[in-house]
Amino acid sequence: MKQNEKLKLFISYSHLDEEHIKEFIKHITPLKNNSLIEDWYDRKIIPGQDFQNDIDNKLENADIICLFISASFLSSPACIEEKRKALELKKKKGIAVVPIICRESL
Repeated sequence: MKQNEKLKLFISYSHLDEEHIKEFIKHITPLKNNSLIEDWYDRKIIPGQDFQNDIDNKLENADIICLFISASFLSSPACIEEKRKALELKKKKGIAVVPIICRESL
């Protein structure tokens, strides 16, 4: 990473846990305001774009991948695929993968 370049943060989560993502974004706002990181999650997809291509591209180019783990995450085929890709990128490129337990099982 070049100096003055923001770290790219990819957030993987189940849409049922979206309130946790909103809270997380509040907590990382100082990092964003100081141009240290740039966050991305699927709600930033522009309507009409090839969403899967956009997700894959952002995941592949991330510096840090946060996996918001919950029962909903673990039961979602899309989330499991993102987790698989994240762990593959960790092995292949050394990308940091951070699991975050976002809620208890019900």
